[in-house]
Amino acid sequence: MTHKVAFRLPGRRRGFTLIEALVVLAVIALLAVIALPNYTEHVARSRRAEARTQLLQVAQFMQRFHSANDTYQQDRAGSAVYGQVPAALRQSPPDGAPIYTLEIPPGALSARTYEVRMVPVSGGPMANDKCGAFIINARGVRGVEVAGVAGTVALRDSCWK
Repeated sequence: MTHKVAFRLPGRRRGFTLIEALVVLAVIALLAVIALPNYTEHVARSRRAEARTQLLQVAQFMQRFHSANDTYQQDRAGSAVYGQVPAALRQSPPDGAPIYTLEIPPGALSARTYEVRMVPVSGGPMANDKCGAFIINARGVRGVEVAGVAGTVALRDSCWK
């Protein structure tokens, strides 16, 4: 009678022990806990930067519009300024689904002054962002507004940098 005996080299194992698998899972979880919030904040900062850039371009457009029409309200043909703003400047990002949209509040335009805003789209990825809406006026004064309330100077400085 012959018996077949499985031959194993000493010191060689197959697979992982439960402890090894748990250590790997713990390391992955720790990296996720650290990396995910950093990544999320990085994406938010990038979206804010693009919205600010669009808003500054709108401010430049408004200055050119005023130079050509002597008012911020309408052109010489009587067309409202919002209709003259290029479509690419009315939202951020300029192509694709908007995350921020351009708003000109009622009463924010006159012959000598304006106020324009980039407002997060309701229900969008930046709707609950700490910076809220970005604001700039004809004098170049920048601001933020969160849930209808003007942001503090510290928040404004943080969000506009």
